[in-house]
Amino acid sequence: MVEVINRTSEPDGSFKHHFLCVPPHLSTAHEAVAWTFGMSASEYRPELET
Repeated sequence: MVEVINRTSEPDGSFKHHFLCVPPHLSTAHEAVAWTFGMSASEYRPELET
């Protein structure tokens, strides 16, 4: 699993945390998040978080 944080704040100012299921062969968080977008770690290079 990989934990991600929604960067849009809730009305109380907190941020929601989510746990995403990923395959067990992934060894880094970057690799796991890239997988959730159907990309390899080398392809996943976000320039802006929205």
